Amino acid sequence: MGMGPEWLLGGLLGMVLTLVIVGALAGVRRARSQAPAAVTVPADFLTHRIADGSCEWVPRHLADSRRMHDAYGFYPHPVSGTPCQRIGPQGVMEVLMIRPGTTAAHLPGPSGETVFQELMAHARTGSALRFTMLTVYLTATAALLTGFGSSEAEARRLIAAGGLALTAVFLTLEVVLSFNLAALNETARRLARPRHGDIMTHRRALPLWTVRIVLVMLFVAIAGFWAQALIHYMPA
Repeated sequence: MGMGPEWLLGGLLGMVLTLVIVGALAGVRRARSQAPAAVTVPADFLTHRIADGSCEWVPRHLADSRRMHDAYGFYPHPVSGTPCQRIGPQGVMEVLMIRPGTTAAHLPGPSGETVFQELMAHARTGSALRFTMLTVYLTATAALLTGFGSSEAEARRLIAAGGLALTAVFLTLEVVLSFNLAALNETARRLARPRHGDIMTHRRALPLWTVRIVLVMLFVAIAGFWAQALIHYMPA
């Protein structure tokens, strides 16, 4: 017996589901990964910045609180760009932090500004890609629904399988884009805060994640329709 369209669509669905699982595992692994390790510097590193009040050595266990509540920023190492740390006079690990209101003149070169612009360019590209993807997906889904409504049971089963595979692909792309855009926005916010304050207040996390969740729910709802149709029209 030859392999019919059902076998081909089944193989496509299997590949799509495999990609979804691999992507989800990669996303979880990335979310759990730790931030780049800080660079240990000499005890007298940038003493002139400490003297002029632009920077401060902060105990490492207090660094996150200073960053979240007091608008401090991590001082990027001139070479690696990662935070600088040292063993303080009391034997406590300390992190070099930039005090609020510090201007760009106190920071190591203009590269941070360039990185910020690059991040925002990537974020704009990702946002444009998301709306383009949604337009393509909804157009393709409308075409499938038109064919689904005017077809016999055998054809409906094939259309439902194709619609489910299409939805799985676009759902995967949407989830990956959402996490990438969230990471880009947060990184850009951290880079901008020491120089310009919180200039990205318009990109609030709650509205952005609300939009992302609504889009995911749209894909899930359509996937549920195709799955139900596929089950309904399966041969007895």
